Amino acid sequence: MSGRAARTLAVLLTILGAVLAGCGSSGDRQLPPGLGSLASSGAGHRFYEIYDPVGSVRGTMLLIHGGAWQDQRGDARRTMASAALTLRANGWRVVDIAYSPGPSPGGSGVDPWPMFRDVVAFYDQVRHAYAGPICAYGESAGGHLAAMLATERPSLTCAVLNAAPLDLRTLLRQSSPAGAAAIRQTFGTRRSVLDAWSPARRWGPDNDATLVFATAASNDEVVPPQQLRGFTAAVPSADALVVPGADAGTANAVTWMHSTVRRSAIDKRVASFGRWLDDVAPRRAGARIQRATNTGAGCDLPGADPATQPLGERWKLMLAGDAWRQASTAGQPIAATRGCSGSAGWQDDGLSLWAFPAPGVVLPAGTQASLVLQSRRVVRRLSATFRGFLARPQDWAVGLYASTRYSVGLRTKVAACERGRCTGLRLVKTTAGALIAAGGSGGDPDRREEPISADFALPPGTRRIAWRLRCVAAKGCSLAGSVNARGVALRPRDPLGHPAIFSLYNVEVR
Repeated sequence: MSGRAARTLAVLLTILGAVLAGCGSSGDRQLPPGLGSLASSGAGHRFYEIYDPVGSVRGTMLLIHGGAWQDQRGDARRTMASAALTLRANGWRVVDIAYSPGPSPGGSGVDPWPMFRDVVAFYDQVRHAYAGPICAYGESAGGHLAAMLATERPSLTCAVLNAAPLDLRTLLRQSSPAGAAAIRQTFGTRRSVLDAWSPARRWGPDNDATLVFATAASNDEVVPPQQLRGFTAAVPSADALVVPGADAGTANAVTWMHSTVRRSAIDKRVASFGRWLDDVAPRRAGARIQRATNTGAGCDLPGADPATQPLGERWKLMLAGDAWRQASTAGQPIAATRGCSGSAGWQDDGLSLWAFPAPGVVLPAGTQASLVLQSRRVVRRLSATFRGFLARPQDWAVGLYASTRYSVGLRTKVAACERGRCTGLRLVKTTAGALIAAGGSGGDPDRREEPISADFALPPGTRRIAWRLRCVAAKGCSLAGSVNARGVALRPRDPLGHPAIFSLYNVEVR
């Protein structure tokens, strides 16, 4: 449905607490004729990013964004980053996904199948790549797709549904004009089609192993609470609650999805959510850490598209770069992620370090994100293809650092730009800030179709290396993004307009 109203980043980072898991049923239905082949869907076809937790992994969470079943580059990170960071902090591997846009302009020739194929394909690829529980978390239209996934893949461990459309036939009458238009443009108006895309009508006994936690708001005009009440009639085992609305601007009011609700009520619901999930999958002390070995070689090489991987093997893209340990300052909108969606032309793909754009927010000095690789043998060289950008380069330090010992900090600078001065790298000034390029290279990196390539010699005896993005400004780093007065990104390669970002599309260590 329509995009959720903006909440401050601080609220999102504090109230989204979650622990997800459980055991789903073992069988999955055969694909219905309309779903078709998944060979050209999911990883290698659409954007995705993976947030790996530090230490043992409790399970994998598939995040599905909302927004009237629309999808544009940057939507997945823009709307779900704070939820992803909170889930990762609670020990979950998070896979934040995009999907083919659902709506058809004017409502002619509607075909929601490509959208749903992407969601199902991502789930299948995640299930192939990782052991343990797999859950889906969706907001608004993303909640609808999460519930549809549960009906299509009964092996899904759990589904978390926030303000989710669950019965499209009734919602077409109940929703606001904008909400009803989104339904018509995505699914049409035929009753049989709307019923086929309604989780409340599709749910059957073989879906009951999927645990459901669902929430709605009493004053939601886009997805009215009757949607959840009707769903619980069909799925009585769901943990479902309608939270009371509130008048905007009052002391006990906070924006949630399409509505303004009572802060005390949503806080209580979030606490209940955490307890429910803890009961399903308690944190296991001493759990074995899954060994990761992929250093990122071969992901998004210039001229090579991961979508051309042999059929049945695209799930391996989920493992690209998993040997790089992600770390970031807790509770701050800065992150390290990985992905391999075949889009080296975009800034946000590959192994990535980034600060989330948030006008008016200042990141504290010393806040950082890093990607650390620890080798059992001495490594001598690192080759990489990359793109990078700093809106205010004097405020940041970004680059490659090394150490000869496992227990010592990564202090040896291999190639970096710190406070606007570079070694082994160079800055290319633009009207929006500065692009990061290899030392000795020429021209504007954003004008190159292929990303910059560079080879770095490592200090003798190197066993640990790290790419790191750090705020070094004494008064902190502004998170005002690289956008114009209308909020449009100044760099076409980065539609989100990150204030600081560095992405590696291919890494080879030897």
